[in-house]
Amino acid sequence: MFTRLMQGAILELVPGATVTPGGEFELAVILPNELELQVWLGNLFGNLPDEFEARIGEIEHFVKTLASTPAGDDVPPPSIESIVPQIKDSRFIAEVSRLSEGKHPPLLFESLVADLYVLYACDSERAIMPLREDELPVIGISGGDLRATAIENLRRILPPIRAEQNDFGGMLVCGGTYEASILLLDKVWAQIEEQYSGPVLACVPARDMLLFGNSDDPRALEMIQEVAAEVEQGGSYLISQTVLVRRYGRWEEFRPDAPPT
Repeated sequence: MFTRLMQGAILELVPGATVTPGGEFELAVILPNELELQVWLGNLFGNLPDEFEARIGEIEHFVKTLASTPAGDDVPPPSIESIVPQIKDSRFIAEVSRLSEGKHPPLLFESLVADLYVLYACDSERAIMPLREDELPVIGISGGDLRATAIENLRRILPPIRAEQNDFGGMLVCGGTYEASILLLDKVWAQIEEQYSGPVLACVPARDMLLFGNSDDPRALEMIQEVAAEVEQGGSYLISQTVLVRRYGRWEEFRPDAPPT
């Protein structure tokens, strides 16, 4: 149904385009400039917000971005400077892997902690698109250098990070796109750790929300779980309810009854 809906949206918003449904979440599109595209809708569908008008806005933005895709030699290759890390959960990774299997080169991702993964993407002026294995030689980077490169690029492009907090916890804010990815910035967490007597807790219920708190204060865990549950019920770009704890410079899944390590 969603694939058919997107077929209609493209035909309406891009006069002269030809759109043919393929497999699940797939469209074959020929733009008026004769550029042929295989369009995968899985990311769009999985990240649509719940609110109706916001959904329409996301779909219109997607179609307009698609329509502006340059043809032929005008298509710029991905660059090292555009590589960024996104935080996704195991459900997302499993679904995109299933939809891509046998049809597209594999996406590039690695396990972070618990049910969280780092998915590598390219952030361009048009969109943030997942990075695929066959693009590495074009970019000129090896898989072993992805994490460090993506984190360095993240530091460069992030707006100033602001903490909205009380005496036991709060949230980090930095523009609405990469809050969850701040999990990867060690210097940020070193600064937060200095404020607390116990290890730092964290949770990324959505792409634009990173909750944190002092594990020595019971109110912190209560706050994190309550806010994360609210986001799960009515938020968009959802990721995970899993609460993490930072020990010795690394994230672990937080287990309230587990002895400290």
